[in-house]
Amino acid sequence: MSNSNSNSNSTGTNMTTSHTLTASKTNLLANNITVMRPSLSNLANWYGVKLDSGGFVISLTLRSNRLRGQIPPSIGRLTRLEYLDLNNNRICGSIPSSLAACVRLKDLYLTDNMELNVPSRAELQALIPKCKLRI
Repeated sequence: MSNSNSNSNSTGTNMTTSHTLTASKTNLLANNITVMRPSLSNLANWYGVKLDSGGFVISLTLRSNRLRGQIPPSIGRLTRLEYLDLNNNRICGSIPSSLAACVRLKDLYLTDNMELNVPSRAELQALIPKCKLRI
């Protein structure tokens, strides 16, 4: 594969990551906050977002941010995600089954989200088997 194809695929993947994060942030942010579409150059500067050397999101740390709403199914597009911390927010609804696509997820923190419908530990462990759960 040539470098131009490789860069094209990488850029396409990063664009998807950017759009996924935008959708996730839009669905979770507190009232009266406008989210602007990020450019790829500033994705690494987003609060709570950590990227690997290839520009893929590996960590989202959004604890105690007054986030509201559901965890969007598009979270499953972050296939290199290793760490997700949404503790102490106002997350509601169910945990999307698309989280199973985050096969590298090692740590999931969802405590203190009173409106979140959390399945049993066994169901969550079946969904994301390699993950340490804090629910």
